[in-house]
Amino acid sequence: MALFTLAQVKAQEKSVIQISTDNTDLILQVAPNGRLYQAYLGDKLLNEQDIKHFSPYVKGGSDGSVSTRGWEVYPGSGAEDYFEPAVAITHSDGNPSTILRYVSSEQKAVTGGTETIINLKDDQYPVEVTLHYIAYPKENVIKTWSEIKHNEKKPVTLAEYVSRMKEEQKFIYYAAGESLEKIDKLPQTEGLRESGTEILYFTEEVDEFCAQILHTFQDKEFRSVLDQEIEEGAEKKAEEAADAHKAVFDFVKETLGDQVKEVKASARLKSHPVCLTAGEGLSFEMEKYFQAVQPDSAIRAERILELNVEHPAFQALEAAVTADPEKAKKYATLLYDQALLIAGLPLEDPSGYTDLVCELMK
Repeated sequence: MALFTLAQVKAQEKSVIQISTDNTDLILQVAPNGRLYQAYLGDKLLNEQDIKHFSPYVKGGSDGSVSTRGWEVYPGSGAEDYFEPAVAITHSDGNPSTILRYVSSEQKAVTGGTETIINLKDDQYPVEVTLHYIAYPKENVIKTWSEIKHNEKKPVTLAEYVSRMKEEQKFIYYAAGESLEKIDKLPQTEGLRESGTEILYFTEEVDEFCAQILHTFQDKEFRSVLDQEIEEGAEKKAEEAADAHKAVFDFVKETLGDQVKEVKASARLKSHPVCLTAGEGLSFEMEKYFQAVQPDSAIRAERILELNVEHPAFQALEAAVTADPEKAKKYATLLYDQALLIAGLPLEDPSGYTDLVCELMK
């Protein structure tokens, strides 16, 4: 209810969106129900005051009824126009309906015209749609396209996943963890999620073993988001960053010693400062499994520490390497311990970690 109320408030803030060329006007209106409708498309209006006389409701239903309805700009399945949905999603609870409500809009100048960006959102499910319109006044052309973000989690078959893969995607990406909530918080998933790439969530202990045994499905290789080579082109970006900050990576590796196999620049981190990735073969989740069934086992995944060179924490570390090497060693240790915690791995010295945090807070 709160989300719907918010949508109604936003709708009232900007109820009319005008997209124009020199010869054409497209008028979109937000109705009292918070949904976006096309109120007019035709010759350019001679009087701007005419906009006030348009209504979002301009037609009867496509089923022949006489109920008041409008030309919804981006209708979802299960709404009034059963035969004309722009998007059809069957949600995890079986509901096939998607009702998109207006959230916000903006207009900005682009080369040759004006771009209008409109954000819509379902207030019941994690579905967001961004509509783009670019009006080219002289050419009398309005170019439009849409972007859909669907963050709902539900069981999926491998065949369904592969059928939805982006054309250029080479791998079946997966992330393993104890729960959906914990996997969601993995820093390594940020880049893929921002690019709209789906990730399989493995929450059962056998899932990752099965993926490694299968190796491929329909000629697509399984790849963990924790693998050191996560996406095409990532290594080139990391190498460029490594060259520019080599002294820092060498310093951190020397400080941590055998605790890590390698310290490198990350090409996948966005908002997080640090993460751990596993080397070839054994993953962190597999290590946890073996430790659970054989507590005395020495089986251990390789630890590769990745640092986000664009994060303020790295910049503080880099400055300290030159100005205060002793403090830089403490920063390096702190970042490594944080990476262990994020990966769900035990700290070798929990008390030392808390003491270090308190010391750096002085």
